[in-house]
Amino acid sequence: MEFLPKDRLFLVVKIQCADPEQYESAKILLPVLGKRYEHGSKILTLLFPASNVDSILTRFCRAFPRAPIVETGLTASPGAAEYSRRITDHISIASPGPDVAPHEGQILIRSSLSFGSGFHPTTELSIKLLEQAFFIRDIQKVFDLGTGSGILALTAARLGAKNILATDIDFQACQEARENIALNNAGHRISVLCGSYSCARQGAFDLVLANLTISTFITIGHYLPPLLKPGGLLVVSGFTPEQSPSVLSVLHHTELVNRSSLEGWAGLLLKALPSG
Repeated sequence: MEFLPKDRLFLVVKIQCADPEQYESAKILLPVLGKRYEHGSKILTLLFPASNVDSILTRFCRAFPRAPIVETGLTASPGAAEYSRRITDHISIASPGPDVAPHEGQILIRSSLSFGSGFHPTTELSIKLLEQAFFIRDIQKVFDLGTGSGILALTAARLGAKNILATDIDFQACQEARENIALNNAGHRISVLCGSYSCARQGAFDLVLANLTISTFITIGHYLPPLLKPGGLLVVSGFTPEQSPSVLSVLHHTELVNRSSLEGWAGLLLKALPSG
């Protein structure tokens, strides 16, 4: 079940809830094609046709204004729990199951609560810019802030990084990242801590990864460049192209190397400038 562009796409909406029955009325109000509830993580996944994404999400939020939406994304397969998807020539991810046997060299991801299934455009942008970073300089030490499922940390390990620190303020996300790291036998390269930028030592990293919300960048973005070695690289995403200037304004002492956009989202690759 290879994830490839097709004429028909599906909108996947993940909701954290203890009682999935409270969303039963969605079948009456919206064109629900399917649903799945994961009791362990308490995540309800709803599947919609993606013919009018903005309208569906607007109507859903009006019907359930307090719904704790964890993640939304597009998929070419209605069976989004099991998939195989190639991101670049060197990076492919898979969520294995009865109908999906992972190929050798794929990164295995089981994402339920945390962000980072590989479907969201910001994840794809981050992976592509991350790969570019490895072509620019030798990268051994990496800091992944807001690791979610651990997908970016695992990508860095697959590309050759030997020492990776991954953090997230969400304890459940840290647990999920550790499980995915174990699934990929990458525990000797990746350490996971529950915390934020304060877990990282200044001037210690060849590469810093941050796929965060715009509000988080505005609040803590200025703490990221000091974590880099001279000439170190920074990959950031999680905001729109229109919000990019605001992100750049807090990433002091860096220069833009590359920018990219996908489906209304933006990603930036930056280089730390010499101090002084």
